[in-house]
Amino acid sequence: MALAAVVFSALLAGDVRAASLATELFVGKDSLETLTRGTYAGLRNPNYGRLTLLFNHDDHFHGIGVHSYVGAPPDDVSVQRTNTNNRIPEGYSGVPPVVLAPGDGLYAGKLVNRATEEEYTNTHIESVHRIPAAPEGLYDPSLFNSSNDRWSAPLDETTVALQLVSITPGLNVGGETSLNLFEDGHNHVLGDGNSLSVPLFFWTEADAPVGAYAAEFRLIDLGLAGLDPSGTFHLDFQVVPLPAAAWLFASAVLALGGLAGQKRLAERKAAGQPAS
Repeated sequence: MALAAVVFSALLAGDVRAASLATELFVGKDSLETLTRGTYAGLRNPNYGRLTLLFNHDDHFHGIGVHSYVGAPPDDVSVQRTNTNNRIPEGYSGVPPVVLAPGDGLYAGKLVNRATEEEYTNTHIESVHRIPAAPEGLYDPSLFNSSNDRWSAPLDETTVALQLVSITPGLNVGGETSLNLFEDGHNHVLGDGNSLSVPLFFWTEADAPVGAYAAEFRLIDLGLAGLDPSGTFHLDFQVVPLPAAAWLFASAVLALGGLAGQKRLAERKAAGQPAS
């Protein structure tokens, strides 16, 4: 366990932080009124006007758990409150659930997720409207306006909350200062829809059984705008034997260290300084 703890602490320190990982999970509003492709092209988009969880795929988003149609058009069609792409990591990717590993600070003695360079590990959630003001180079220039501005509509007068629908016993959801964001109920306010930026941490006790854990959520609007809620989506995690967890996070440290080194090299070149 000592090795895993040292490795995990390294993820939080020094130049590893300098890699400046981009946010993967965003909140937006679906502005596509009519579906334009696929089996249901020409039908009204059942997700239109709804809050939506978005996953950042560099130059475009994937809507996660959007309201969708099932059945055969035109007569046998109904709406479901999610879709087949409703999990993080996304099912089609083949990526396994995110590993929980020994934490420190508030999460000392726990197994917790942390962002690494591996896709789907960053559970920080932000408004899409933070993208234009992000440091240059952090996001692809086309991301915010992708899909013909489907996700870039203002979220004025919204107060976005994360609603907990279900969770595996033993899994908990915390923040920077609280181990349990849902201790007082099923809704946790994320903030103003145009500016929210909230780190989420998923954790278990250190002696949690090895296996899969998941939390199911939807996004709701508690503000004056009264936007319709999102569909339901799941975030998937796993507890693995500690030697395996240590190896995975050691690999992440090495990779992030490489990213930090590349960043320093690029900064030196841009400033006309020698590379070493």
